[in-house]
Amino acid sequence: MAILAECPSCHKKQKVGTALRIIKEEKLYKETLGFKNFEEYCKERWGFSKTHANRFIASARVTENLTPIGVKPTSESQTRPLVPLEPDQQKEVRQRISSANAARNWAKPRSQNPIDYCLPVL
Repeated sequence: MAILAECPSCHKKQKVGTALRIIKEEKLYKETLGFKNFEEYCKERWGFSKTHANRFIASARVTENLTPIGVKPTSESQTRPLVPLEPDQQKEVRQRISSANAARNWAKPRSQNPIDYCLPVL
């Protein structure tokens, strides 16, 4: 993906969120790409808001946290309910939904409350 090319320290297999995080943290949008700020970079270069970019970044952090326990979310929407939780809590919630109801709960959350992931589906 083109966004990865703008991040020299990114590897080809990294996700967009990781690339955006590095571009933001290292201020590559300014130093290398010539934009005034991260918001301008996101809007003018990629056509989405800084808020949307921050969702990608938060999702990448959750994915990076869950990958060592064998969980690889496939979309930002799957990670969104876990974003407000601490890394250990994210792992605990994900492990709890690895029960018989895991596939259904993971694909279609009942609510935005991560604690609901721990409850059985009736």
